Amino acid sequence: MCIINNSKKFIFIHIPKTAGTSVALFFSRYSRYCDLEIGATQLGEAIQPEFLKRFKIWKHSTAQEIKSVVGDAIFEEYKTFTFVRNPYDRLFSTYKFLKTWPHWPGHEKFVQFQTYQQFIESGWWTGKVKPDRMFRRQISWIRESSRGPLLKIDFICKLENIKNDIDRLCEGIGLDRERGGRIQRINKAELQERNVLPENLLKKLMLFYAIDFDYFGYSTDYGKYAL
Repeated sequence: MCIINNSKKFIFIHIPKTAGTSVALFFSRYSRYCDLEIGATQLGEAIQPEFLKRFKIWKHSTAQEIKSVVGDAIFEEYKTFTFVRNPYDRLFSTYKFLKTWPHWPGHEKFVQFQTYQQFIESGWWTGKVKPDRMFRRQISWIRESSRGPLLKIDFICKLENIKNDIDRLCEGIGLDRERGGRIQRINKAELQERNVLPENLLKKLMLFYAIDFDYFGYSTDYGKYAL
C-alpha cells in the first residue's frame, strides 16, 4: 500500500515483497479523513482502481510516480520512507506468492515451473513479463527513471530490522509509537519453505540484483542458500 499522509506529512513507497503490507497496515493507524491509502486496507483497495485510472498511482507506485502527482514541494517537505529486503529472500518470496495468485498475465507459463530451481533456471523472471513489476530491482523504486539518478528518500529501512526501523520511523516522523500498536506480520508460512539453489543459479541471481546488494548493503554471501 502506498500512503500519502497529509496530516502527519509522510509518504510510504511500497516495494513489493518487502513486508510492505505489514508496514502499511501499521502506519494506516495514523490516518485521518484527509490522508490517502492506496491498496491493502478495505478503503485502499476500494479506491485503488480509480486512482490508477485517473492519477496513474497505485499501491506499488515508485517514488517518482508519487512525486509526479503530489509535486516537488510536497515530496521535499514530507518525510519519505520505504522498506527493502535481502534479494535472495525477496525473489523466493515473490515466487511463493505468485504460486497462490493466478490472476495475472503470464500465469499459465509460470505454473509450468514445478520447483523454485526450475523457475530460476528458466531465466523467465529476468524478462519482460513481470506482474506488478515484482521482479524488478528494488533500487528502481527510488530512481527518477529506469536508469536515472536516485531520489532523496529520508529513510530506507530493512525488513530484517523491521521492529527497530519502525521505532526509528515513528521518532523521525514525530508519531506516537504506542498508537501504532503491534506490527502485524503477513505471510508467515513462507518462512518455513526451503530457499536453496545450486551455486551457479545463486550466482545468476546475485549478478542480476547486484546493484541492490551493493546499494542497500546486503552481503552477497550465499552460503546458507546453497544446496
